[in-house]
Amino acid sequence: MQREADLIKLSVPGNLSPVRVYFGSQTGTAEKLAGVLEEEAQIMGIEDCKVVDFAHFSEDTFASQPIVIVCVATHYEGDPCDNTRDFFKWLKQLLKNKSAKPFEGMKFAIFGLGDTSYEQFNEMGVVFDKSFEELGGQRFSSLGVGNAETFSTEDDFIRWKEGLWSKLFALFDAHQTEEEKKKAE
Repeated sequence: MQREADLIKLSVPGNLSPVRVYFGSQTGTAEKLAGVLEEEAQIMGIEDCKVVDFAHFSEDTFASQPIVIVCVATHYEGDPCDNTRDFFKWLKQLLKNKSAKPFEGMKFAIFGLGDTSYEQFNEMGVVFDKSFEELGGQRFSSLGVGNAETFSTEDDFIRWKEGLWSKLFALFDAHQTEEEKKKAE
């Protein structure tokens, strides 16, 4: 986890939208990493940040989420994890309509977990990242990649999330009203 002192120094914009951290996990690693992000949000004082298991995503509300951070693992040869299958099917359905932009207004960041010993390394992370953008989402941090084969997933995650919060906050800082700035203090 990023040092607590560094997190406390960050100023959470008063106009920050709710943050949802979704995870797709077969062995629990992606869930654990999503929990780290939620802990960091709490340390910084983000009032509305929740971790959501992809098994419990809602087609009715997912696309309207203003901020989505995803930690998603790839299972075997490019397959979604058990808890991500329904979401993956829904995502593929949405992509069939090339002109639809249901994720417009969503800001997103994806961290994929994979293993380079498989040919389809980090397939879910790559597909989610590309698809969210195609569906109108705005990426606020580049795709992160963790590699289980080299036992570097946690180090890869730490490097990826360095600056994650400040990049997100910068999107909101510029549009704060004076009242929202005072709320943030």
